[in-house]
Amino acid sequence: MPELVDPNPEGYTDEHLSRVVGRLIRQDMASYCQGGDDRALSLYRQHHARYAVAVVFPNGRVHSTCFAFEPDTVEVSSDPAACQAADVVHRIAASALVGWIERKKSFFYVRAYSRRFNTLYQLSHDSERVELKPRPLPDLLMHYVLNCSEGSELFAKQQVELQLAALKA
Repeated sequence: MPELVDPNPEGYTDEHLSRVVGRLIRQDMASYCQGGDDRALSLYRQHHARYAVAVVFPNGRVHSTCFAFEPDTVEVSSDPAACQAADVVHRIAASALVGWIERKKSFFYVRAYSRRFNTLYQLSHDSERVELKPRPLPDLLMHYVLNCSEGSELFAKQQVELQLAALKA
């Protein structure tokens, strides 16, 4: 799979990308992870999982934020070592993420500009063997934007309206 780059087809400024992405991840999503109570967060807490979002900017800069879950807390950090040790990672182009947040781009568009991977496993054993099973967890960034972010309940309606407006033009 090719390395993720951000071609920034909409021509967003670096300041706009940084501001919108920073607010989404370090404020809105961090608040959700620290105070939310839903099935996705419960799974992360149950497995003491670490989740990282790595946002790739058009100039090649990458800003990562890591969420380290424990049963009663979550620590949010931009420490590169913490982010490298994450169990679940979502790398995403900044302009695609901003277009998605601003409801200008669809989920399917964004998928072309993101890469996800999961390295979380559960170890089990009995008297005869040891078994390592993958523990897939929901992607927190996608879950938050689609289901929890402000205006998420209107996203599908807004997408249809944007597509109809484009067809009329």
